[in-house]
This record gives sequence, structure tokens and C-alpha cells, in this order.
Amino acid sequence: MPIIKSPRTGGCGHIQPQIRNEGLKLFVQYKKPKDDDDEVKSLQPDKRVIAPSEVYTVFKKMVDSDLFLLGLSDAYARPEWMILTVLPIPPPPVRSSIAVDGGAMWSEDGLMYKPGDIIKAFVNVRRCETEGASAHEQLLQFHVATYMDNDIAGIPQALQKSR
Repeated sequence: MPIIKSPRTGGCGHIQPQIRNEGLKLFVQYKKPKDDDDEVKSLQPDKRVIAPSEVYTVFKKMVDSDLFLLGLSDAYARPEWMILTVLPIPPPPVRSSIAVDGGAMWSEDGLMYKPGDIIKAFVNVRRCETEGASAHEQLLQFHVATYMDNDIAGIPQALQKSR
């Protein structure tokens, strides 16, 4: 039996959500169907946060034929590879130091301290997971994001005590 595609949605016929970001959070929003009854309308969320683990799971489940349709290579560009699960941190001898007072003293810049903040936030998330308390992933996500780019719109800049 052939699948009849709806002329309004196209593709597979499934309702496609709108995805928006506010700061570091992604939100998904479904348009409410106009011709359905109120019961169906109340089942679909108006707007909800998508967890990074949920996006990662969806990307991992994508089959190779879908990747081909999206123009991605299953051997070289899987979508789940675009989400950081491991963060490489350069060792201290490679990280930059800055000269203070004409070279009389050396000081470390913010990039020297940021990996420590990331590790502390990660340990805190792991501790909360084992204790069953609410997770603190937002702080970890903030530290990783500001380590990569400290000029993200809608997010305060990460500063050290020396500014």
C-alpha cells in the first residue's frame, strides 16, 4: 500500500517543528493543527527545551540513506560527530603566557584558567548524577561555549578576577 503524502507538509507527512535558540538553549515548537480537535492540540507542547543528549541521540539514529539526502558522507561527516563529546585541552606548556611589566613577570591569560573551570563543572555534573540531584549541565555548557567563543550573543562574557 503506497504512502499518501499530505500536500501541506510534503516529505514524509510528519509535522515538522520550528527550532530556535536563545543563548545556549535550543527550543522546539510545533505549530498547532487547525483542523484537529482540542484533545490533539493539548498533546503537543507549545515550546520546550531540547536537551543536547536528545539531539545527539537523534543524530546517532540517522541512517545512511538520510545522510545521502542531506548531502553528508556517512564515512566522513556523520552529524553526531558535530557535537562535542570529548574536549581536547592543550597541556600547560603549549598554552599562552603573557608578559607583564615589560617582561619582568609572566602571567597566565584566561585560557589557562578556563580548562580548570570546565573540569570543576564536569565533576559537579558527575557528582549530581550519582547523588540523583538535579544536574548542572548549563554551567558546564557555559564554560565550554565561552572557552570556544567568549563573544556569543545573549550570553555574558566569562571574565577572570583581573578582567
